[in-house]
Amino acid sequence: MIEVSIIDFLSLRMLDTGFEPDICKLEDLGLPSKDDRCTSMFSVTFPTEVQQLAKHFLRDDYVFLAVGTLGGTNEDITQSIEEVPLGQKKIVFFNYSNKI
Repeated sequence: MIEVSIIDFLSLRMLDTGFEPDICKLEDLGLPSKDDRCTSMFSVTFPTEVQQLAKHFLRDDYVFLAVGTLGGTNEDITQSIEEVPLGQKKIVFFNYSNKI
């Protein structure tokens, strides 16, 4: 028998607000041990808190794959900031989106 349990989305915001102990309690809900299950974790960023969760939930021989520079920024993305009056935000947004 194969049983599939999926936790679709775990927000890093939950870690920021002190929910890490509660997240770790998920195993108490009847999950098989980490050696008896297949667990995958994906993160755009990999802060220390996520690394600790990985150590807690994943097998000791888990595979870590990083694309690009860990903790770095993508050089192909340019960030710009434009101050816009409150009443003009939608107009400016739509003007930018029409340029794409």
